[in-house]
Amino acid sequence: MKTHIGLVGPYDALQSVQEVAREFQDRIHLHPFVYNNFEELSNIVEANNDMTDIWVFTGITAFHMATNSSFSRGKLLIQSGGSSLMKQLFQISRDNLNPERVSIDTLPDNDCRETFLEMGLSADELYTFPANGAMSMPDCVNFHLSLYTDKKVDACITHHIHVFNELCKQGIPSYRLLPTRMSIRQALHLACQQGETNFFRKSQIAVVIITVKNMHDENPHYYESYQLKLKIEEHILHYAQQVSGTLITVDNHKFMITTARGAVEQSEDHPPHLLLNQIKLLTDSEVHCGIGYGTNGRNAVQHASLALYHAAKTQGNSAIIVDERSTITSSPRNKENWAFSYRTENTELIERLKKEGVTISTYNKLVAMQDTLGIALSASNVAESLNMTYRNANRILLGLERSGLVQVSGQEAPTSVGRPRKLYRITAHDNTCNQP
Repeated sequence: MKTHIGLVGPYDALQSVQEVAREFQDRIHLHPFVYNNFEELSNIVEANNDMTDIWVFTGITAFHMATNSSFSRGKLLIQSGGSSLMKQLFQISRDNLNPERVSIDTLPDNDCRETFLEMGLSADELYTFPANGAMSMPDCVNFHLSLYTDKKVDACITHHIHVFNELCKQGIPSYRLLPTRMSIRQALHLACQQGETNFFRKSQIAVVIITVKNMHDENPHYYESYQLKLKIEEHILHYAQQVSGTLITVDNHKFMITTARGAVEQSEDHPPHLLLNQIKLLTDSEVHCGIGYGTNGRNAVQHASLALYHAAKTQGNSAIIVDERSTITSSPRNKENWAFSYRTENTELIERLKKEGVTISTYNKLVAMQDTLGIALSASNVAESLNMTYRNANRILLGLERSGLVQVSGQEAPTSVGRPRKLYRITAHDNTCNQP
């Protein structure tokens, strides 16, 4: 397999990358895209996103601007840092100019000063214009131009070809920061690794289990029940077709689809929640979906069953995903998108939870609630979110408070007559419980 890399940058930077890319010709397929202005970046990415596995950018401003557009592929930046700067400082010295009197854009000020220190140069007359996200080209040109006009610098070092060309037109000694061959090689190697990892990840087996609540095998209206079952199967079969899967009808209310993980993740036009809503409209019943990923069929089925177990404990339609690492995530477009684990290797945490009668999955759900919603926990919102009684939620929070895993962070006014209710924050995060 070859990793398809979308390479974005000005023509001179692309030429440097393409030369090094010959070393990777058996592992990558390069798709170069030259841009003339930054406004073209979003169109380039959106128009060619489907043909690439990962995007590689030669410039930090282009990287930031393209990142702001909506695309689902991975992205990498080829660094033009200290080694690139050293190369240009040596060139300035060879041109009989003072390398200590320069202006530099884009690179962080600390990085520039460290490079000067390593080269034994004084940074007293160094002027920098660091990039904070997208950079204005006119401002960048004016930065260099004003310093040179005021005789504060003897040369200008820029990361941007547009700035370089404009300064050259003004007759100003200008030097272009380009990534070194080593930086390019490292970025392409990393792109290959990410592409290969994504390929094997997408080729994992995916099992989707769908259940319709209150759909019983025995129904006095046999023909109506049978027609409803056929309509449900029609919707599920359509979804199976969209994800290139195989449909198995387990019984009248349970269905299983087997396919590849990549097909499920890329079915943006037919997400699981859309299928669940369609079935709910037909049946007026809750529909639950468990999606499991695994390196083999057995693991995928086990994870799908675990996902379905958690989905069935929620109110309303819900789809839950359990991946190959046993990380549990709510399907995108659910009310809240949570991720938690039902495992931990922290023995101290296990003992403290066991003493209070709280399961690790319940604790991890509370961590996910706090991190995702950004709010303090209360018995009322825990009861609502985890589909349990107020009394049980209050018992759990009081137990966690006794064990030192949560602290009281405030109070909320009751919705009716009564005492103010406590608000809690989880203070002890186990690293194995955090979102991946």
